[in-house]
Amino acid sequence: MDISIYQNNTGSAPAIHWWLSQEINIGPQLYDFNTGYGRPTGHHVGAIVIENEEAEHSKLHTESLAILDKSLPGIVDVMSPFKHVKDQFDFFLWSNYTNNLSNPDNIIKADKTILVDNSLEEQLFFYISQYAFVRLEFLDDVEQQTQSWANEHNTSDWKEVWYGKYHDEFLQAFKDKKLKYMWQLNFAHHDLMDQLSKGKEDIKLVDADDHDRLFEDDPIGSSHLVRGYTNIGYLEDSLCGIGDVSIYGSPWQPEFCNWAFNLPRNGKELQEKWDQFPNKVDILVWHTMPFGHLDVTGNLNVGCELLRVKTDELRPKIFVGGHIHSGAGYKFDGHTHFFNASVLNNNYRYVNKPMTIDWDSKTNEMTFI
Repeated sequence: MDISIYQNNTGSAPAIHWWLSQEINIGPQLYDFNTGYGRPTGHHVGAIVIENEEAEHSKLHTESLAILDKSLPGIVDVMSPFKHVKDQFDFFLWSNYTNNLSNPDNIIKADKTILVDNSLEEQLFFYISQYAFVRLEFLDDVEQQTQSWANEHNTSDWKEVWYGKYHDEFLQAFKDKKLKYMWQLNFAHHDLMDQLSKGKEDIKLVDADDHDRLFEDDPIGSSHLVRGYTNIGYLEDSLCGIGDVSIYGSPWQPEFCNWAFNLPRNGKELQEKWDQFPNKVDILVWHTMPFGHLDVTGNLNVGCELLRVKTDELRPKIFVGGHIHSGAGYKFDGHTHFFNASVLNNNYRYVNKPMTIDWDSKTNEMTFI
């Protein structure tokens, strides 16, 4: 009997596969129970059941995963690479661990299929806790992870561009300690595939400290991550209220380095974000500051010009932003209380204490506590 175990993103399918394969007549065993990710225990932050690249049938499994990316609509025979070894087992198991079906209407060819349905919270938690922040400790890690990714996705144009244009650059970035985590490399791999699908091939290394990118790429999943907490709200171009007080929040900013939520300064896309503002709001919460308000760095105002226009138009009672660390502080223009809430200085050291206030929403009077 052929049994497939299919998941969308988390590590549940490998865990089920490993567990069932403990019986001698069920297999093949393609995974290891190991907290060390192929290294001494402790180097990997999460995964307990992981792919064993040295398993007897590992190469066949890699071939089967590539079929998912190349399949046409219809029944997908992911087990075909194993056809000459399946008779070794009374129950033949196949499972995926990263790939999704390229066409959601496809059906995996099997006698029985176990579908592992994971919520968005579980998907994001799994990626962040067990994969994203794995340290790239050796140059060989970059080589091996890239090769594994290329084998699994099996796209010749991707290999040609990556190895011809970017591979040496990312190896140097590792040497320069700019490439630190698995998620940086993983995002670059996926970014290039996405670019190639659009007829482009320009990608950048995401800064290791730019964790916002995880939220930019999956805003729905990210918001689900905090939804279970009664004292946390995630605002991304969205409005919430506390009593009679309305609060609108957004993370976008004029382009700065290769950070998340970047849009070209004074461009159409940024204007479209500002046009989403409600007609009236009490508190604006933003990542950056409006031009001319607590935005000076190196004797220059570097805040957002379009945000300044919108702020002058709306005249909220409170504006809370940050991003420009040297502008940390408070000012009042006669109507709006502006807070640059940066607690770090330009060297990313914690130097400014959080500001705590007592504010009357009716009179707009405010005192520091």
